[in-house]
Amino acid sequence: MWNKKSGMTLVEVLIGLAVSSIIIAGSFYVTTQFSKQYQLSSDYIKVSQNARYALYLMKRDIRMAGYEDPESNYGNISSSFSIEDGGDTCCDKITLIYDKNKSTRVKLLYQVSDNELLKSEYQCEDDGSCSNIDENWKLIYEKETVSENVSNLQFLKHTKGGDALYFWSTDHGYDIHKIPVNTGLIESTWKIECCASGVDTQKGTGRSMTTDGINTFYFWIENKIYEVDISTGIQLTEWSVEITPRPGANIIYGDGHLYLWESSTIYKYNVKSKTKILEFNTEFSINGSNKSPRSGDGSGREIAYGNNELYLWWYYHEIAVFDTNSGSFKRYFRTDNVDKISQWQTSDGKSCQRSASMTYKDNNLYLIGSYLGGSGMYFAQLSKNGNRITNFRPRVCGDGGNCYKIENTCGDSHAIGNNNFYVWSNDEVYVYKLPFPGSNGNDISDTIFKNKIHIPCTAEYIPAGNCGGGGDISLRTLGFRSQQDGEGTRGRWSTNMVYIPAQINSANTNIQITIEMTKGYADNSNDIIESFDSSATIRNF
Repeated sequence: MWNKKSGMTLVEVLIGLAVSSIIIAGSFYVTTQFSKQYQLSSDYIKVSQNARYALYLMKRDIRMAGYEDPESNYGNISSSFSIEDGGDTCCDKITLIYDKNKSTRVKLLYQVSDNELLKSEYQCEDDGSCSNIDENWKLIYEKETVSENVSNLQFLKHTKGGDALYFWSTDHGYDIHKIPVNTGLIESTWKIECCASGVDTQKGTGRSMTTDGINTFYFWIENKIYEVDISTGIQLTEWSVEITPRPGANIIYGDGHLYLWESSTIYKYNVKSKTKILEFNTEFSINGSNKSPRSGDGSGREIAYGNNELYLWWYYHEIAVFDTNSGSFKRYFRTDNVDKISQWQTSDGKSCQRSASMTYKDNNLYLIGSYLGGSGMYFAQLSKNGNRITNFRPRVCGDGGNCYKIENTCGDSHAIGNNNFYVWSNDEVYVYKLPFPGSNGNDISDTIFKNKIHIPCTAEYIPAGNCGGGGDISLRTLGFRSQQDGEGTRGRWSTNMVYIPAQINSANTNIQITIEMTKGYADNSNDIIESFDSSATIRNF
Protein backbone atom coordinates (compact mmCIF):
# COMPACT_ATOMS: atom_id res chain seq x y z
CA MET A 1 0.00 0.00 0.00
CA TRP A 2 1.40 3.30 -1.06
CA ASN A 3 2.11 6.01 1.65
CA LYS A 4 1.33 9.36 0.08
CA LYS A 5 3.14 12.41 1.60
CA SER A 6 2.14 15.82 0.31
CA GLY A 7 4.98 18.40 -0.32
CA MET A 8 4.99 22.15 -0.80
CA THR A 9 4.14 23.37 -4.17
CA LEU A 10 6.21 26.00 -5.87
CA VAL A 11 3.50 28.56 -5.24
CA GLU A 12 3.54 27.80 -1.54
CA VAL A 13 7.32 28.11 -1.44
CA LEU A 14 7.17 31.44 -3.19
CA ILE A 15 4.49 32.71 -0.84
CA GLY A 16 6.53 31.56 2.16
CA LEU A 17 9.59 33.30 0.82
CA ALA A 18 7.64 36.50 0.26
CA VAL A 19 6.17 36.46 3.76
CA SER A 20 9.57 35.73 5.26
CA SER A 21 11.14 38.54 3.26
CA ILE A 22 8.49 40.97 4.49
CA ILE A 23 9.03 39.86 8.06
CA ILE A 24 12.81 40.13 7.74
CA ALA A 25 12.57 43.53 6.01
CA GLY A 26 10.20 44.77 8.64
CA SER A 27 12.46 43.56 11.38
CA PHE A 28 15.44 45.21 9.70
CA TYR A 29 13.53 48.47 9.28
CA VAL A 30 12.42 48.44 12.88
CA THR A 31 15.93 47.66 14.02
CA THR A 32 17.40 50.40 11.81
CA GLN A 33 14.87 52.97 12.97
CA PHE A 34 15.42 51.99 16.54
CA SER A 35 19.15 52.34 16.04
CA LYS A 36 18.69 55.75 14.41
CA GLN A 37 16.39 56.88 17.17
CA TYR A 38 18.80 55.58 19.75
CA GLN A 39 21.65 57.44 18.05
CA LEU A 40 19.52 60.58 17.79
CA SER A 41 18.62 60.36 21.47
CA SER A 42 22.24 59.72 22.39
CA ASP A 43 23.36 62.67 20.26
CA TYR A 44 20.69 64.90 21.78
CA ILE A 45 21.81 63.90 25.28
CA LYS A 46 25.41 64.58 24.30
CA VAL A 47 24.48 67.95 22.82
CA SER A 48 22.51 68.80 25.95
CA GLN A 49 25.35 67.71 28.20
CA ASN A 50 27.81 69.79 26.16
CA ALA A 51 25.51 72.81 26.40
CA ARG A 52 25.02 72.37 30.15
CA TYR A 53 28.75 71.98 30.69
CA ALA A 54 29.50 75.08 28.62
CA LEU A 55 26.88 77.08 30.50
CA TYR A 56 28.23 75.83 33.81
CA LEU A 57 31.78 76.97 33.03
CA MET A 58 30.72 80.35 31.69
CA LYS A 59 28.31 81.02 34.58
CA ARG A 60 30.98 80.08 37.12
CA ASP A 61 33.45 82.55 35.63
CA ILE A 62 30.84 85.26 35.10
CA ARG A 63 29.89 85.13 38.79
CA MET A 64 33.55 85.59 39.71
CA ALA A 65 34.13 88.58 37.42
CA GLY A 66 35.55 91.51 39.32
CA TYR A 67 36.64 89.57 42.39
CA GLU A 68 39.73 91.10 44.00
CA ASP A 69 41.65 89.09 46.55
CA PRO A 70 42.04 91.16 49.75
CA GLU A 71 45.80 90.62 49.55
CA SER A 72 46.06 90.99 45.79
CA ASN A 73 49.43 91.98 44.38
CA TYR A 74 47.74 93.88 41.59
CA GLY A 75 45.72 97.08 41.31
CA ASN A 76 41.97 97.48 41.45
CA ILE A 77 39.88 95.96 38.67
CA SER A 78 38.30 98.93 36.91
CA SER A 79 36.55 96.88 34.19
CA SER A 80 35.60 93.34 35.22
CA PHE A 81 34.03 92.13 31.97
CA SER A 82 33.47 93.06 28.35
CA ILE A 83 30.97 91.73 25.80
CA GLU A 84 31.83 91.99 22.11
CA ASP A 85 28.70 91.92 19.98
CA GLY A 86 29.02 89.55 17.02
CA GLY A 87 25.52 90.08 15.66
CA ASP A 88 22.42 87.94 16.01
CA THR A 89 23.61 85.16 13.68
CA CYS A 90 26.97 84.40 15.29
CA CYS A 91 28.61 84.98 17.72
CA ASP A 92 29.29 87.16 20.77
CA LYS A 93 32.49 87.05 22.82
CA ILE A 94 32.89 87.69 26.53
CA THR A 95 36.04 88.60 28.45
CA LEU A 96 36.20 88.30 32.25
CA ILE A 97 38.76 89.36 34.86
CA TYR A 98 39.11 88.17 38.46
CA ASP A 99 41.65 87.04 41.06
CA LYS A 100 42.10 83.31 41.65
CA ASN A 101 44.28 84.16 44.64
CA LYS A 102 46.46 87.01 45.85
CA SER A 103 49.19 86.24 43.32
CA THR A 104 47.11 85.16 40.32
CA ARG A 105 44.84 87.47 38.34
CA VAL A 106 43.32 85.95 35.20
CA LYS A 107 41.62 87.17 32.08
CA LEU A 108 39.34 84.64 30.39
CA LEU A 109 37.98 84.84 26.86
CA TYR A 110 35.05 82.75 25.59
CA GLN A 111 34.43 82.70 21.84
CA VAL A 112 33.05 80.46 19.07
CA SER A 113 35.00 79.37 16.01
CA ASP A 114 34.28 76.53 13.55
CA ASN A 115 31.32 75.35 15.64
CA GLU A 116 33.43 75.02 18.77
CA LEU A 117 33.23 76.99 22.00
CA LEU A 118 36.78 77.99 22.83
CA LYS A 119 38.35 79.31 26.01
CA SER A 120 41.59 81.27 26.34
CA GLU A 121 43.30 82.20 29.59
CA TYR A 122 45.75 84.99 30.30
CA GLN A 123 47.51 85.90 33.54
CA CYS A 124 48.71 89.24 34.78
CA GLU A 125 52.43 89.87 34.52
CA ASP A 126 54.15 89.90 37.90
CA ASP A 127 54.87 93.64 37.75
CA GLY A 128 51.60 94.63 36.05
CA SER A 129 48.47 96.31 37.37
CA CYS A 130 45.95 94.55 35.06
CA SER A 131 42.93 96.66 35.96
CA ASN A 132 41.27 96.15 32.55
CA ILE A 133 41.38 93.83 29.54
CA ASP A 134 44.10 95.76 27.70
CA GLU A 135 46.94 95.72 30.24
CA ASN A 136 49.98 93.52 30.95
CA TRP A 137 48.58 90.05 30.15
CA LYS A 138 50.57 86.98 29.18
CA LEU A 139 48.98 84.02 27.38
CA ILE A 140 48.62 80.77 29.36
CA TYR A 141 46.63 78.77 26.83
CA GLU A 142 44.72 79.77 23.73
CA LYS A 143 41.44 78.53 22.23
CA GLU A 144 41.04 75.36 24.24
CA THR A 145 37.90 73.49 23.17
CA VAL A 146 35.11 73.59 25.74
CA SER A 147 32.27 72.24 23.64
CA GLU A 148 31.56 71.08 20.08
CA ASN A 149 28.53 71.63 17.85
CA VAL A 150 28.09 75.25 18.94
CA SER A 151 26.46 77.28 16.17
CA ASN A 152 25.67 80.49 18.06
CA LEU A 153 26.50 82.22 21.34
CA GLN A 154 24.72 85.34 22.58
CA PHE A 155 25.13 87.42 25.74
CA LEU A 156 22.57 89.95 26.91
CA LYS A 157 23.43 92.29 29.78
CA HIS A 158 20.52 93.30 32.01
CA THR A 159 20.97 96.55 33.90
CA LYS A 160 18.62 98.82 35.73
CA GLY A 161 18.25 102.42 34.66
CA GLY A 162 21.11 102.65 32.17
CA ASP A 163 23.96 105.14 32.45
CA ALA A 164 23.20 107.49 35.31
CA LEU A 165 24.28 110.71 36.94
CA TYR A 166 24.33 110.85 40.72
CA PHE A 167 23.80 114.19 42.47
CA TRP A 168 24.79 114.77 46.07
CA SER A 169 22.96 117.67 47.67
CA THR A 170 20.61 118.45 50.52
CA ASP A 171 17.95 119.70 48.14
CA HIS A 172 14.38 118.80 49.14
CA GLY A 173 15.49 116.84 52.19
CA TYR A 174 17.34 114.08 50.33
CA ASP A 175 21.05 113.45 49.93
CA ILE A 176 21.42 111.40 46.72
CA HIS A 177 19.45 111.72 43.49
CA LYS A 178 20.01 109.19 40.69
CA ILE A 179 19.09 110.36 37.18
CA PRO A 180 19.47 107.86 34.28
CA VAL A 181 20.68 109.89 31.33
CA ASN A 182 18.37 108.11 28.88
CA THR A 183 15.22 109.19 30.72
CA GLY A 184 16.18 112.26 32.73
CA LEU A 185 13.78 111.12 35.44
CA ILE A 186 14.66 110.52 39.04
CA GLU A 187 14.95 106.76 39.45
CA SER A 188 15.82 106.67 43.12
CA THR A 189 16.50 109.03 45.96
CA TRP A 190 17.82 108.14 49.36
CA LYS A 191 19.49 109.62 52.36
CA ILE A 192 23.03 108.44 52.94
CA GLU A 193 23.05 105.83 55.69
CA CYS A 194 26.40 106.82 57.05
CA CYS A 195 28.23 109.44 58.93
CA ALA A 196 26.74 111.42 61.79
CA SER A 197 23.16 112.56 61.96
CA GLY A 198 22.62 115.70 59.91
CA VAL A 199 25.95 115.50 58.09
CA ASP A 200 25.57 116.59 54.49
CA THR A 201 27.21 118.61 51.73
CA GLN A 202 27.48 121.71 53.88
CA LYS A 203 30.81 120.37 55.17
CA GLY A 204 32.79 121.61 52.18
CA THR A 205 32.84 123.85 49.14
CA GLY A 206 35.24 121.78 47.09
CA ARG A 207 34.80 118.15 46.14
CA SER A 208 34.05 115.96 49.15
CA MET A 209 32.71 112.90 47.29
CA THR A 210 34.40 110.64 44.76
CA THR A 211 33.78 107.16 43.33
CA ASP A 212 35.68 104.19 41.96
CA GLY A 213 33.25 104.20 39.03
CA ILE A 214 32.19 100.64 39.86
CA ASN A 215 30.24 100.19 43.08
CA THR A 216 31.47 102.51 45.82
CA PHE A 217 31.11 106.15 46.84
CA TYR A 218 33.79 107.67 49.08
CA PHE A 219 32.72 110.57 51.30
CA TRP A 220 35.26 112.70 53.16
CA ILE A 221 33.42 113.94 56.25
CA GLU A 222 35.30 115.43 59.18
CA ASN A 223 38.34 113.17 59.72
CA LYS A 224 36.79 110.00 58.29
CA ILE A 225 36.26 108.30 54.95
CA TYR A 226 32.85 106.65 54.56
CA GLU A 227 32.46 103.96 51.90
CA VAL A 228 28.87 103.74 50.66
CA ASP A 229 27.24 101.27 48.27
CA ILE A 230 26.29 103.08 45.06
CA SER A 231 23.10 101.09 44.53
CA THR A 232 21.54 101.38 47.97
CA GLY A 233 23.26 104.16 49.87
CA ILE A 234 24.06 101.75 52.69
CA GLN A 235 27.36 102.31 54.45
CA LEU A 236 29.92 99.59 53.79
CA THR A 237 32.66 100.71 56.15
CA GLU A 238 34.35 103.76 57.63
CA TRP A 239 37.92 104.57 58.50
CA SER A 240 39.88 107.48 59.92
CA VAL A 241 42.26 109.84 58.15
CA GLU A 242 44.68 112.33 59.61
CA ILE A 243 43.08 115.50 58.35
CA THR A 244 39.69 117.21 58.52
CA PRO A 245 38.70 119.01 55.31
CA ARG A 246 38.20 122.76 55.42
CA PRO A 247 36.21 124.61 52.74
CA GLY A 248 37.80 124.13 49.34
CA ALA A 249 39.32 120.71 50.10
CA ASN A 250 39.21 118.10 47.32
CA ILE A 251 39.23 114.30 47.10
CA ILE A 252 39.77 112.13 44.01
CA TYR A 253 39.96 108.37 43.40
CA GLY A 254 42.68 106.88 41.23
CA ASP A 255 43.77 103.28 40.69
CA GLY A 256 42.90 101.93 44.12
CA HIS A 257 43.88 105.03 46.06
CA LEU A 258 42.28 108.17 47.45
CA TYR A 259 44.07 111.51 47.13
CA LEU A 260 43.04 114.14 49.69
CA TRP A 261 44.04 117.75 48.99
CA GLU A 262 43.87 119.94 52.07
CA SER A 263 45.61 123.32 52.14
CA SER A 264 49.10 122.74 50.64
CA THR A 265 49.35 118.99 51.32
CA ILE A 266 48.30 115.85 49.43
CA TYR A 267 47.53 112.70 51.44
CA LYS A 268 47.48 109.37 49.56
CA TYR A 269 45.52 106.47 51.10
CA ASN A 270 45.18 102.86 49.93
CA VAL A 271 41.47 101.95 49.91
CA LYS A 272 42.14 98.27 50.67
CA SER A 273 44.48 98.64 53.61
CA LYS A 274 42.85 101.95 54.74
CA THR A 275 46.32 103.31 55.44
CA LYS A 276 48.23 106.41 54.38
CA ILE A 277 51.11 105.49 52.09
CA LEU A 278 52.30 108.93 51.00
CA GLU A 279 52.15 112.57 52.07
CA PHE A 280 53.71 115.42 50.13
CA ASN A 281 53.72 119.20 50.03
CA THR A 282 52.42 120.98 46.93
CA GLU A 283 54.89 123.88 47.12
CA PHE A 284 57.45 124.06 44.31
CA SER A 285 59.73 126.51 42.51
CA ILE A 286 59.91 127.15 38.79
CA ASN A 287 61.98 129.71 36.91
CA GLY A 288 62.99 131.30 40.20
CA SER A 289 59.40 131.76 41.33
CA ASN A 290 57.93 129.99 44.36
CA LYS A 291 54.47 128.47 43.90
CA SER A 292 52.13 127.18 46.59
CA PRO A 293 48.94 125.49 45.33
CA ARG A 294 46.36 125.54 48.15
CA SER A 295 42.98 123.82 48.16
CA GLY A 296 41.38 126.72 50.03
CA ASP A 297 41.98 129.05 47.09
CA GLY A 298 39.01 127.57 45.22
CA SER A 299 35.58 126.13 45.81
CA GLY A 300 35.03 123.68 42.95
CA ARG A 301 36.57 120.45 41.70
CA GLU A 302 40.15 121.44 41.08
CA ILE A 303 41.97 118.10 41.29
CA ALA A 304 42.17 115.41 38.60
CA TYR A 305 43.90 112.02 38.36
CA GLY A 306 45.29 110.35 35.25
CA ASN A 307 48.03 107.81 34.58
CA ASN A 308 49.82 108.16 37.93
CA GLU A 309 49.68 111.95 37.82
CA LEU A 310 47.74 114.50 39.87
CA TYR A 311 46.66 117.79 38.32
CA LEU A 312 46.01 120.72 40.69
CA TRP A 313 44.23 123.84 39.38
CA TRP A 314 44.55 126.81 41.71
CA TYR A 315 44.52 130.58 41.87
CA TYR A 316 42.63 131.54 38.74
CA HIS A 317 44.70 130.00 35.95
CA GLU A 318 47.61 127.88 37.16
CA ILE A 319 47.92 124.07 36.95
CA ALA A 320 50.68 122.00 38.58
CA VAL A 321 51.29 118.29 37.91
CA PHE A 322 52.69 115.87 40.51
CA ASP A 323 53.82 112.25 40.36
CA THR A 324 51.48 110.10 42.50
CA ASN A 325 54.12 107.49 43.32
CA SER A 326 56.80 109.85 44.65
CA GLY A 327 54.91 113.09 45.24
CA SER A 328 57.50 114.97 43.19
CA PHE A 329 56.61 118.02 41.10
CA LYS A 330 56.68 117.30 37.35
CA ARG A 331 55.46 120.30 35.32
CA TYR A 332 53.51 123.53 35.38
CA PHE A 333 51.37 125.49 32.91
CA ARG A 334 48.85 128.33 32.88
CA THR A 335 45.30 128.14 31.58
CA ASP A 336 45.31 131.74 30.40
CA ASN A 337 47.90 130.66 27.84
CA VAL A 338 45.33 128.18 26.65
CA ASP A 339 42.96 131.05 25.93
CA LYS A 340 40.89 133.08 28.30
CA ILE A 341 39.86 130.49 30.89
CA SER A 342 40.20 130.88 34.65
CA GLN A 343 38.51 129.91 37.86
CA TRP A 344 35.43 131.88 38.83
CA GLN A 345 35.78 135.00 40.95
CA THR A 346 32.52 136.42 42.24
CA SER A 347 31.96 140.14 42.39
CA ASP A 348 31.06 140.13 46.08
CA GLY A 349 33.70 137.60 47.11
CA LYS A 350 31.22 135.90 49.41
CA SER A 351 29.45 133.10 47.53
CA CYS A 352 31.98 130.64 46.15
CA GLN A 353 35.33 132.12 45.31
CA ARG A 354 36.98 130.90 42.15
CA SER A 355 34.62 127.98 41.58
CA ALA A 356 35.71 125.73 38.72
CA SER A 357 35.66 122.12 37.58
CA MET A 358 38.28 119.88 35.95
CA THR A 359 38.29 116.26 34.70
CA TYR A 360 40.96 114.04 33.15
CA LYS A 361 40.06 111.61 30.36
CA ASP A 362 42.15 109.91 27.68
CA ASN A 363 45.24 112.10 28.16
CA ASN A 364 43.19 115.30 28.05
CA LEU A 365 42.00 117.79 30.64
CA TYR A 366 38.47 119.20 30.39
CA LEU A 367 37.94 122.48 32.23
CA ILE A 368 34.96 124.65 33.06
CA GLY A 369 35.70 128.15 34.27
CA SER A 370 35.13 131.81 33.52
CA TYR A 371 35.84 133.89 30.46
CA LEU A 372 38.72 136.27 31.17
CA GLY A 373 37.92 139.76 30.06
CA GLY A 374 34.24 138.98 29.77
CA SER A 375 31.45 137.13 31.51
CA GLY A 376 29.78 133.75 31.37
CA MET A 377 30.85 130.13 31.34
CA TYR A 378 33.83 128.93 29.31
CA PHE A 379 34.96 125.39 28.37
CA ALA A 380 38.42 124.21 27.35
CA GLN A 381 40.10 120.97 26.36
CA LEU A 382 43.86 120.74 26.95
CA SER A 383 46.45 118.07 26.47
CA LYS A 384 48.00 116.72 29.65
CA ASN A 385 50.99 118.99 28.95
CA GLY A 386 48.81 122.09 28.78
CA ASN A 387 48.73 122.45 25.01
CA ARG A 388 45.50 124.02 23.86
CA ILE A 389 43.14 121.93 21.76
CA THR A 390 39.67 123.49 21.86
CA ASN A 391 37.82 126.31 23.61
CA PHE A 392 34.23 127.44 23.40
CA ARG A 393 31.69 129.53 25.23
CA PRO A 394 28.29 127.85 25.74
CA ARG A 395 26.56 131.18 25.28
CA VAL A 396 23.06 129.71 25.14
CA CYS A 397 23.51 126.25 26.71
CA GLY A 398 21.86 124.82 23.64
CA ASP A 399 18.31 126.11 24.07
CA GLY A 400 18.34 129.84 23.57
CA GLY A 401 18.63 130.72 27.26
CA ASN A 402 21.63 131.94 29.18
CA CYS A 403 23.71 129.43 31.09
CA TYR A 404 23.26 129.80 34.81
CA LYS A 405 26.61 131.01 36.11
CA ILE A 406 28.45 128.44 38.16
CA GLU A 407 30.20 131.22 40.09
CA ASN A 408 27.44 130.97 42.69
CA THR A 409 27.82 127.22 43.06
CA CYS A 410 30.11 125.30 45.34
CA GLY A 411 31.51 121.89 44.53
CA ASP A 412 31.27 119.95 41.32
CA SER A 413 29.05 120.75 38.36
CA HIS A 414 30.17 118.55 35.47
CA ALA A 415 30.87 114.88 34.67
CA ILE A 416 32.19 112.81 31.75
CA GLY A 417 30.84 109.44 30.63
CA ASN A 418 29.81 107.44 27.58
CA ASN A 419 31.63 109.93 25.31
CA ASN A 420 29.51 112.77 26.62
CA PHE A 421 30.28 115.90 28.63
CA TYR A 422 27.51 116.64 31.16
CA VAL A 423 27.16 120.16 32.57
CA TRP A 424 24.78 120.93 35.43
CA SER A 425 23.40 124.44 35.16
CA ASN A 426 20.28 125.74 36.88
CA ASP A 427 17.74 122.88 36.89
CA GLU A 428 19.03 121.17 33.75
CA VAL A 429 21.97 119.08 32.61
CA TYR A 430 23.39 119.99 29.21
CA VAL A 431 24.98 117.22 27.14
CA TYR A 432 27.87 117.86 24.76
CA LYS A 433 29.62 115.42 22.42
CA LEU A 434 33.15 114.21 23.14
CA PRO A 435 35.80 114.58 22.05
CA PHE A 436 35.45 118.28 21.31
CA PRO A 437 36.55 118.99 17.72
CA GLY A 438 40.14 120.16 17.59
CA SER A 439 40.69 123.76 16.56
CA ASN A 440 44.31 124.51 17.51
CA GLY A 441 43.03 126.29 20.57
CA ASN A 442 40.71 128.65 18.72
CA ASP A 443 37.12 129.13 19.73
CA ILE A 444 34.58 126.78 18.21
CA SER A 445 30.83 127.29 17.97
CA ASP A 446 28.34 125.73 20.35
CA THR A 447 27.26 123.22 17.70
CA ILE A 448 28.47 120.19 19.64
CA PHE A 449 25.48 120.52 21.98
CA LYS A 450 23.40 117.31 21.86
CA ASN A 451 20.47 117.65 24.22
CA LYS A 452 19.47 118.65 27.71
CA ILE A 453 18.08 116.72 30.66
CA HIS A 454 15.51 118.51 32.75
CA ILE A 455 15.50 117.32 36.35
CA PRO A 456 11.94 117.39 37.71
CA CYS A 457 11.05 117.15 41.37
CA THR A 458 7.53 115.81 41.58
CA ALA A 459 5.64 113.68 44.07
CA GLU A 460 5.96 110.80 41.59
CA TYR A 461 9.66 110.61 42.37
CA ILE A 462 10.09 112.57 45.58
CA PRO A 463 7.66 112.01 48.49
CA ALA A 464 5.09 114.76 48.79
CA GLY A 465 6.20 117.62 50.97
CA ASN A 466 9.89 117.33 50.02
CA CYS A 467 9.81 119.05 46.65
CA GLY A 468 10.06 122.59 47.92
CA GLY A 469 8.83 125.60 46.04
CA GLY A 470 10.86 125.30 42.84
CA GLY A 471 9.68 121.89 41.74
CA ASP A 472 13.11 120.98 40.35
CA ILE A 473 16.41 119.51 41.45
CA SER A 474 18.31 122.72 40.87
CA LEU A 475 21.65 124.26 41.66
CA ARG A 476 19.80 127.49 42.20
CA THR A 477 17.56 126.09 44.94
CA LEU A 478 20.28 124.54 47.07
CA GLY A 479 20.46 127.43 49.53
CA PHE A 480 24.17 128.19 49.46
CA ARG A 481 25.34 129.77 52.67
CA SER A 482 28.38 131.73 53.73
CA GLN A 483 30.32 131.24 56.90
CA GLN A 484 33.41 132.95 58.26
CA ASP A 485 36.08 130.30 58.78
CA GLY A 486 39.40 132.05 59.26
CA GLU A 487 40.43 131.71 55.61
CA GLY A 488 37.97 134.30 54.39
CA THR A 489 34.32 134.02 53.57
CA ARG A 490 33.50 130.83 51.71
CA GLY A 491 30.27 129.43 50.37
CA ARG A 492 28.77 126.42 52.12
CA TRP A 493 26.39 123.58 51.21
CA SER A 494 28.26 122.47 48.11
CA THR A 495 27.00 119.98 45.53
CA ASN A 496 28.71 117.08 43.80
CA MET A 497 27.85 115.19 40.61
CA VAL A 498 29.37 111.96 39.25
CA TYR A 499 28.69 109.69 36.28
CA ILE A 500 28.37 105.92 36.79
CA PRO A 501 28.40 103.50 33.79
CA ALA A 502 25.39 101.27 33.18
CA GLN A 503 26.89 97.92 34.13
CA ILE A 504 27.16 98.84 37.78
CA ASN A 505 24.09 100.97 38.24
CA SER A 506 22.24 98.08 39.89
CA ALA A 507 23.49 96.09 42.85
CA ASN A 508 24.29 93.16 40.56
CA THR A 509 24.59 92.84 36.80
CA ASN A 510 22.75 89.89 35.28
CA ILE A 511 24.00 88.36 32.03
CA GLN A 512 21.67 86.16 30.01
CA ILE A 513 23.43 83.45 28.00
CA THR A 514 21.94 81.77 24.93
CA ILE A 515 23.90 78.94 23.35
CA GLU A 516 22.66 77.26 20.16
CA MET A 517 23.79 73.70 19.47
CA THR A 518 23.62 72.10 16.02
CA LYS A 519 24.29 68.45 15.15
CA GLY A 520 23.96 67.65 11.45
CA TYR A 521 23.44 64.33 9.62
CA ALA A 522 24.22 63.26 6.09
CA ASP A 523 20.59 63.01 4.99
CA ASN A 524 19.60 66.25 6.78
CA SER A 525 16.47 64.49 7.98
CA ASN A 526 16.99 64.65 11.70
CA ASP A 527 19.39 67.54 12.28
CA ILE A 528 19.47 68.65 15.92
CA ILE A 529 19.12 72.42 16.33
CA GLU A 530 18.46 73.37 19.92
CA SER A 531 18.91 76.54 21.98
CA PHE A 532 19.71 76.54 25.69
CA ASP A 533 19.23 79.58 27.90
CA SER A 534 20.57 80.45 31.32
CA SER A 535 21.83 83.47 33.22
CA ALA A 536 24.44 84.43 35.78
CA THR A 537 24.71 87.40 38.09
CA ILE A 538 28.03 89.13 38.65
CA ARG A 539 28.53 89.34 42.39
CA ASN A 540 29.11 92.66 44.08
CA PHE A 541 32.51 91.91 45.57
